[in-house]
Amino acid sequence: MQQWCGLIERRGHRCKMSDRRKAEEIAIARRAIARRIARFCTSLSPQEFERLLDRMAFIQWKYDVLPHVDFSVTDEQDQNATRS
Repeated sequence: MQQWCGLIERRGHRCKMSDRRKAEEIAIARRAIARRIARFCTSLSPQEFERLLDRMAFIQWKYDVLPHVDFSVTDEQDQNATRS
């Protein structure tokens, strides 16, 4: 949690309540993911493992917060976008 709020504060912004909540949720997801994948990632360096955890936790948070958003693009939507 402090990692995410620390990044926000270092950039000159105050850590808002929603930012704190986001940081807490990401930290929870990160710990859960670390417990599940640690034994499979022994060949990764600690830095690579941390980067992987950061990315996976953010993706988990994104899909927990926005479960109703379809991020995929169908062929029809893609064709319509190129015609415009």
